[in-house]
Amino acid sequence: MTMITVKQAYTGAVLAELKMHDSAQVEQMLSNAQKRHQAGRLSETQRIEILQKLADLVESEHEDFSRLIANEGGKPIRDARVEVTRAISGIRIAIRELDNIVALLSNENAEKLVTDSRVAFFSFIGSAKVGWHLKSKLAYGTRCALEHGGVAPLIFDEYADEEGFVNGVVKASMYHSGQVCVSVQRVYVPEKRAQDLAEKIATIAAKQVVGDAINENTDLGPLISPQATDRIEAWVNEAIASGAQLMTGGKRINAVSYAPTVLLNPAKDAKVSTQEVFAPVVCIYGYKTLEEAVEWANSLDVSFQSSVFSDNAETAMTIAKKLQASAVMINDYTTFRVDWMPFAGRKHSGYGIGGIGYSMRDMLEHKMIVTKR
Repeated sequence: MTMITVKQAYTGAVLAELKMHDSAQVEQMLSNAQKRHQAGRLSETQRIEILQKLADLVESEHEDFSRLIANEGGKPIRDARVEVTRAISGIRIAIRELDNIVALLSNENAEKLVTDSRVAFFSFIGSAKVGWHLKSKLAYGTRCALEHGGVAPLIFDEYADEEGFVNGVVKASMYHSGQVCVSVQRVYVPEKRAQDLAEKIATIAAKQVVGDAINENTDLGPLISPQATDRIEAWVNEAIASGAQLMTGGKRINAVSYAPTVLLNPAKDAKVSTQEVFAPVVCIYGYKTLEEAVEWANSLDVSFQSSVFSDNAETAMTIAKKLQASAVMINDYTTFRVDWMPFAGRKHSGYGIGGIGYSMRDMLEHKMIVTKR
């Protein structure tokens, strides 16, 4: 029996050891799910009752779930509490039951599960490499939704609340140590303002408290693994070596923590400019014209959510229409999301549309019955 060790994200202390499901158990899960589906669905009233009970149960253990997220996932406890509240809201939005299988699997058995012909719908959140690979392996007729993240751009024009903007950029780029698929990563500002705005963003970023996510004063928790820290360190060093100006950070704190980092004008072909950094790293670029900023924002093969800040409504709307994104936030950040809204990647960033209601409609199979009398 293969075991997986669950460790505290910051300290590495062992929290639990769990048994992984094997191929025989995967087969049994698939068989059970198929039988339940064929036996007929629950009534709408029953589904609503089940989901309402689930929401009530999660709410009754709100703090326990919050601490679980902080300890295992490394999300700061204050943000973890918001996440649990959002989860409860999500359950209450979802008034229809879906047949799901929950399993702890090796890569081999995970692929066996998702590629089985009895799976009607496959939903995946993760890297593009893995997502597109699994999509290519799906059984004929299996539908899917993929969400791969992006390298989220923000274009700054003229905006009166500059202090609020600067604080928001730090939060939107550093939230959960930047390990969010729509984290602000590329910020385009007028060339003449680039140095000044980068310094202001760096000043706020440098004040962020990095530490154990379970501590109440922690702003940035740990990264997902020591390997992630190694990668981020290499990417930032590459950017600096190729001409980026380091405004703050640029160093590891320990095996799973990296200092909040602000880079000014990294090369357009640097990894921090072209790939999802998934770290507390934000890049500031100076542009000569708004047309140039839009061109740079649209230059990658990934596209998810984008943002534009401008006090000129007409300018903001013009830019929003030109940005190649599934959602554009005007005077708000790429991290904005509510669970009823559509949520999807374009280009290499995904396939299909997420968001509770949209995902449910994607999972539906339409059927028409015609009677001749």
